[in-house]
Amino acid sequence: MFCNLKSYQAIQIRTLNPYRASLVFSEYLLSGQAPPVKEVNEEEPLFPAVPFLNWKPANKAQPTVLSSEAKDAAAEIEHRLQLGSKLKTSSLQDMLKALFHVNYLYWLEKNAGYEARGTSIDCRPGGRLEMSLDYVRREFNHVKNDGESVGWVTDGLIARPAPNRIRPGYEASVAC
Repeated sequence: MFCNLKSYQAIQIRTLNPYRASLVFSEYLLSGQAPPVKEVNEEEPLFPAVPFLNWKPANKAQPTVLSSEAKDAAAEIEHRLQLGSKLKTSSLQDMLKALFHVNYLYWLEKNAGYEARGTSIDCRPGGRLEMSLDYVRREFNHVKNDGESVGWVTDGLIARPAPNRIRPGYEASVAC
């Protein structure tokens, strides 16, 4: 088990799963920089469903780009996000863009005070969703290019449907 842990820590995974993508997008929205692959990989928990197993040494060097605000945002977004099997018909690129949109909506909520006020208000012309959709359409290719420039593979989101993900208290129903 120790050897498996060390090999996992040595690998620099360049693809974007929901947690890594949220870290990258959150940092980009906060600072305008895409964080390096190494920093994000070091931050990703080995056992996301069991937090007490994700111990990190106290003497570990602090990241140079990845902010604590981005880490908090990614953890909260991952906690809120439920990727289900309905997304499997979407393209990997569409799922990545949708996750960027979720990150931007979270950023609006936390940093600009744009809280969700209800479907009829948020969806009307000039509402929160229209404003955020315009931003995502304008900025998505910029964040992709910046991510690629620091080593990320940004051709899509790697995600498994919910029944295959481990969550405390979650029981998957399997149809035979």
